[in-house]
Amino acid sequence: MASVILNDEQRLYLQTIFDYFHEHGKWPPYKYIDRKLTQIRRNLDFAVIAKDMPMGFASAFAFNRDLNADAILSIAAINLCKGSEVDLADFIKALVFFVERYFSDGIVVVSSDDLVKHLGMSDLSVRKVGLLIKDANQYPIYQSFGGKDSEYNGWTCTLSRDIRLFDEVKSIDQYLERLNQLNKSFGTPVPQLSINRGALPHGGQYLMRGWSGNINEDAVSKVKVLFLAANPKDSSQLRLDEEIRSIDQALLRQAEFRDKFDIKQHWAVRVADIQGYLLRHQPDIVHFSGHGSTSSEIILEDNNGNCRPVSPRALSKLFSILKDNIRCVILNACYSEQQAQAIAKHIDCVIGMSNAIGDQAAISFAASFYLALGYGRTIQAAFDLGCVQIDLENLDEQDTPKLLAINSNPESIVFV
Repeated sequence: MASVILNDEQRLYLQTIFDYFHEHGKWPPYKYIDRKLTQIRRNLDFAVIAKDMPMGFASAFAFNRDLNADAILSIAAINLCKGSEVDLADFIKALVFFVERYFSDGIVVVSSDDLVKHLGMSDLSVRKVGLLIKDANQYPIYQSFGGKDSEYNGWTCTLSRDIRLFDEVKSIDQYLERLNQLNKSFGTPVPQLSINRGALPHGGQYLMRGWSGNINEDAVSKVKVLFLAANPKDSSQLRLDEEIRSIDQALLRQAEFRDKFDIKQHWAVRVADIQGYLLRHQPDIVHFSGHGSTSSEIILEDNNGNCRPVSPRALSKLFSILKDNIRCVILNACYSEQQAQAIAKHIDCVIGMSNAIGDQAAISFAASFYLALGYGRTIQAAFDLGCVQIDLENLDEQDTPKLLAINSNPESIVFV
């Protein structure tokens, strides 16, 4: 690959981000980088340094100057940092392991537990590898990636077919060279981490970190499903991991049009997180899984991981502003019908629960609903099949899900 020339300030910027990542196993917030650099020299402006970084090296500093946002590096940038050898070696070991599992066992779902069990990695190393796969890898090798908590102390990854493109890669140099080969062999460039200006169909202008390049958007566009889960520590435990496993199995492994869908997962969702997730992913479908209260509030988490209710009024207002591409919202939580009614004023189709719903009924409904969408069925047909599946399993909760469509006809809406 062509050599990259960086000035001293750019190298300092990269090294400061990496040192934090290496020690803590998470990306530093920009406010930390700002403080560290100004302690070295007061006139160092990290926003200016970040702006002038080579494309694909680091996330840029958003126009709204959110100092709490994460500063993220790509694998190529980390490779230039001192002391990065061990972390990159762990990343390559995981990559080799994924490729072998894919070819030998046909396994496409891997987890942090696999790296601990089969590669003997420490908890810190596994967390760092997960973040490198999710955020820093410049070629997408997964279809969905979900953490067990907000800091990704445990994670599950569904590999994409493109994992096989990294067969026989055994070192970081070979990995970077393979990226270069992919860049040359594809008609469009390999996506690189950069900053994009969101506008046009997304309802206003803003900047966000994303994948850029001269890409044919129609050719690579997928239906985005945003899966948001919350199970606060002071609430009863739900089988949310089984729900996303069932959705993943139905939509991304069984469905006819599985290559047309992409699932983004976020766990232990806090009230402060939800706006950022909607802005970042701009989903077509939003799926909330967790608890609901008898007063029709969905339950997210506060900063301590405890219950934090969200009112129907607040959630309705949020979706009225950030509706963007969203065509369907699923509130797979008890007593969420009133929430669904409020959101349906702004979103084409919304599904809520008219009463308490058991774990198995919620899981069965979701799996059947997404399987039908993945076969090109309408939202109405998918909803009906979800309810039928509950009935087929004799769970006696088939009338609990409710489909609300105030301003549209769910019998005419399909995603593929």
